[in-house]
Amino acid sequence: MWQAISRLLSEQLGEGEIELRNELPGGEVHAAWHLRYAGHDFFVKCDERELLPGFTAEADQLELLSRSKTVTVPKVWAVGADRDYSFLVMDYLPPRPLDAHSAFILGQQIARLHQWSDQPQFGLDFDNALSTTPQPNTWQRRWSTFLLNNGLAGSWNWLQKKGSLSAISTPSSSIFSSVWPHINRSLLCARRFMVRQLCTGSGWPVHFRPGLLLG
Repeated sequence: MWQAISRLLSEQLGEGEIELRNELPGGEVHAAWHLRYAGHDFFVKCDERELLPGFTAEADQLELLSRSKTVTVPKVWAVGADRDYSFLVMDYLPPRPLDAHSAFILGQQIARLHQWSDQPQFGLDFDNALSTTPQPNTWQRRWSTFLLNNGLAGSWNWLQKKGSLSAISTPSSSIFSSVWPHINRSLLCARRFMVRQLCTGSGWPVHFRPGLLLG
């Protein structure tokens, strides 16, 4: 894997060597590393080769956030796989907790993000995941249909299997459309997004590992 990463980085930065490779604690899903190559610091996420589509989707979502020009995201340098592992390489940003000023900036960024959209429908070009929970994003013309079929169906089915809900409890799209008849499309970061920010050393909030949809 490290040879493949070095090759991809050398195509952008020129020939160099891996000078530092430290495994980072706390990765709840994937292994994470701090890598230094040719004097540049990178954050590397890696897992089994079969999980490459997830890393590709994550890179695409970071690019979409960057294109919105509303929030700050780390630059993606490489995404790929070798015979055994898949990986995603981004800027390494030493974290620090959000302070009051950074939280204020974060709120402004998310507000601008929720006003941005470049699509006439609800969904996304690809499915993604919220941590380990699959998030289907099939395009829908109506927001209420998207919310029911793409956003709530999985959770509702799980609750029914647990016996927490009866079949009568299953909502219909008409319920949502009657409560919220007019919803403007905007780029949203779905559940658990609020724990996916960090501050750089300058105190500027940075968004990473998004779970996006146009909702």
